[in-house]
Amino acid sequence: MSNNWFHGIANMTLNQIDTTMTIHLPVEEGKVGIGVCSPWARLHVYANNPHYPVFMAEGKKFSLPGNGYQGIFVRWDGRVGICQNLIGSDYETPSRLTLDVRGDARFSALNSTKRYIRIGYDGANGLIEFFSDKQGEALLFNYYSGRNIGLGNSSSMVGVPGQLIVGNAASLPNMAGYKLGVGGNAYINGIAIGYNGYDGFIEYGGSGSLLINYTTQKPITLGGGNTIVKVPGKLAIGDVWNAAGAAPYNLAVEGWAIMERCRVLKQPFWPDEVFEKDYPLMPLDSLENFIKTYKHLPEIPTKETIQKEGIDVGAMNALLLKKIEELTLYILQQQKEIERLNKELKQLRLEMRKLSSQK
Repeated sequence: MSNNWFHGIANMTLNQIDTTMTIHLPVEEGKVGIGVCSPWARLHVYANNPHYPVFMAEGKKFSLPGNGYQGIFVRWDGRVGICQNLIGSDYETPSRLTLDVRGDARFSALNSTKRYIRIGYDGANGLIEFFSDKQGEALLFNYYSGRNIGLGNSSSMVGVPGQLIVGNAASLPNMAGYKLGVGGNAYINGIAIGYNGYDGFIEYGGSGSLLINYTTQKPITLGGGNTIVKVPGKLAIGDVWNAAGAAPYNLAVEGWAIMERCRVLKQPFWPDEVFEKDYPLMPLDSLENFIKTYKHLPEIPTKETIQKEGIDVGAMNALLLKKIEELTLYILQQQKEIERLNKELKQLRLEMRKLSSQK
């Protein structure tokens, strides 16, 4: 070993078998070099043996399960182990592991130890937890970068025991009773769920249909007692949409439909003109000939037409009312004829009495 002294500071070279260690302490810079003569930092350590750590700090030597020891270990390639001397030895890709920690780690705020992130293991599960004494703070993932977050692979089961909030929590004022909150629109395998600034929506952009309770066939409730359910497009109940003639209609129902009240708005035809003085009421003999020929009333659809096209409820009610009004006119005509005949009959009876009294 040789010593060279400069103003009380030494450049020391130690030779031990095949190992040379140089400690260089320049006074004017205050830097220390171990294994390097021109240190770049306050402490500059150079090592060319990958089998030994560059830096190790440990107290009482205490072995941990596996390849762990209590202490801090710094490898020659910049990788650091805390309570782990063989850094990354049991990791899937050791070359990618730069920090290997045995035990839990805590990352806290500079101004408070009451707000921190814990990364570790509780004996059964891995943990990433955020603790805070301030209400409303949250654990953010890729909040500023906006990058995607992957949880597991295609066969993984992701369990969330508490609440999961995706997006800006401030846009979700009331999460009580809900397990999943999404601050924005969501897209699930072709189904879009969200808000367009005015209405909430559920849309499916695939080639098939949006099925709700298709397999379970459970009842579906839309809104409460005073809720207005709007269907801007077309609604089919049952397997009727591919039936002939169903496509033009906004509502198609397979099977029976029941309701307590029904109102048809904006009926274009209503037969008030039947009671006008100049209404061309068909004579009864002409009506009789029509019925004998066609087997139905004038203007009423035939059985074949009804079976093929169905019934327009509003138009059919108007036609039936027209026939009732025409029937009323026929009754009034018959009543007048009956009254005329009765008057003639009385006159004949009176004349017959006079003839009988003259005999």
